[in-house]
Amino acid sequence: ASVTSEVRLSRVHLLPHTSSFADLALKMALNVVSSAMQVPCGRIYRNLMINFSPSNDKIYNRCIHQVAVCAKCSRAEAEYALIRAIRKTDSVSISVARAPKSEHICIATPQTEAEKLEPQTIQATAILLASKKCSTFK
Repeated sequence: ASVTSEVRLSRVHLLPHTSSFADLALKMALNVVSSAMQVPCGRIYRNLMINFSPSNDKIYNRCIHQVAVCAKCSRAEAEYALIRAIRKTDSVSISVARAPKSEHICIATPQTEAEKLEPQTIQATAILLASKKCSTFK
């Protein structure tokens, strides 16, 4: 007598937007390739990618953290430098500095197709401003 068994495997959701191990492996491989391509383009500083703009709340907070780490400054100094970089100005008023994050994010986010194709320099500029290696936009 022969015995037959059937095993049904259900899809396991390892991460959001992935439905299987193959999806996760592909995502990781593509992340490695795209990250490796950032190095020769000069978009990596101290092992951190710095060629992005704070286009949402999560990335805005990541920018502040990275500026603080790279410039060895406080979070408040890092955010002030980020706001100066976003607004492309040497100083900002208290009311501008206290504006909602969403306002800064809106200004920092490229709107037109041409702006989207331009290099994103807000993060790098904020690091220079916070580290006092660059103090002016003039």
